[in-house]
Amino acid sequence: MMAYTALGQSIYLLAGPLIGRLYSPAEFGLYGLFYAFSVAAIGLVFLNYDFAIPAALSERDARRLTRGALLISLVLSPVAALIMTGLILCDLMGFGNLPFSAPLLLLALLLTQAVVQILQSWEIRRRQTLVIGKASVTLNSIRGAVQVGLGVVLPSWVALAAGEVLGRVGNAAHLAKRSDLLSGYRAIRLSWKEQRLTLYRYREFPLVLLPSQTIDGAVAFVQSAGVTYLFGPAGLGMFFLMRRTLDMPVAFVFRSLSDLFYERLAQDAREQPSLVRPFFIRSVGLIAGVGFTVGVPAMLVSPEIFAFIFGPEWREAGILAAIMAPAAILNLAVAPVARIFALTTRPYLRYWFSAVNLTGNILALSVSYWSAFNLTQATACLSIATSLAYMVYFAAGYVASGNLRTRTMSSAKDASDR
Repeated sequence: MMAYTALGQSIYLLAGPLIGRLYSPAEFGLYGLFYAFSVAAIGLVFLNYDFAIPAALSERDARRLTRGALLISLVLSPVAALIMTGLILCDLMGFGNLPFSAPLLLLALLLTQAVVQILQSWEIRRRQTLVIGKASVTLNSIRGAVQVGLGVVLPSWVALAAGEVLGRVGNAAHLAKRSDLLSGYRAIRLSWKEQRLTLYRYREFPLVLLPSQTIDGAVAFVQSAGVTYLFGPAGLGMFFLMRRTLDMPVAFVFRSLSDLFYERLAQDAREQPSLVRPFFIRSVGLIAGVGFTVGVPAMLVSPEIFAFIFGPEWREAGILAAIMAPAAILNLAVAPVARIFALTTRPYLRYWFSAVNLTGNILALSVSYWSAFNLTQATACLSIATSLAYMVYFAAGYVASGNLRTRTMSSAKDASDR
């Protein structure tokens, strides 16, 4: 899976020099504002029931959860589009710069991503993670081709957003072609009463995990909106390209390892709980060590790297990348094992990270405003706040890994058997 994920990321990386020269920082900033909102919405449209699918105690429960998650997303995705429409109408937080076609693009993005995440969760349950890696090649190939192709004739943020949507369409088609999910539904009859009872039985996923995920989405949204307010769309363009570039290795590690790690963590939590904490510590330590070993030398030359790859006007984004790199490496380290909070009796521990992250980012932006900082100084404040938050994340995960919900699993299984 890692090889396919690396291939997909490499294909999209090859499009970077063309994308950087086709689109202006201002257009990239509007795309960043749209993308930040979509990421926040994607984290909410399932109410976290997609996380419950791999951890379901039976195949019947898993199929009920997939149907329930899909239906919930069909309701909440239009709600998210309406909220964006309201922000555009009221000209809040820079959204007045977006046209009224933006909510339609958002709706298309959320619905296609809903299908992708449900199919991915099902394949994780089946331990068929290789197909997820292959599908990521399809995603990145289509996304890069569309963003470059449309950028030649329409160098607008709309072309960048269209690439996101069409890439996910290809990703979903690839996964659906190789999935047995639909054939299983024809073999197992699912009543609506059973559907409701199953969602209620797994209610801990939305009740416990959703609040922290909502805060995380708010952090990304506040960060993008704050940078737009302080430095305009062009400033956000620099900041967003920097974040998008740093997020690529995080996304690679997350997509390559998180599904494998979650499969391992869920299995150990059921069968050998004592192995979970050592695995958690080793995983974070190994990834952090590799990240800093590679990242520190890259920080020294990142302005030259950005100018060479994306074009001379993006040199400032390279300076921002060097400043934000420590936070990105810490994110890289904790991301693959973050799903430990879906397996613990103390999932509320994740609120430690969420609270520190939101508070820290608000304080960083406030200090930048009152001190009249420039974009570089503001990024330094955000880097410090985010690094501290990920240290808290590790501490919370460490505690969570020693408090697994093995008894809850057994009790739920007994009830299901009866």
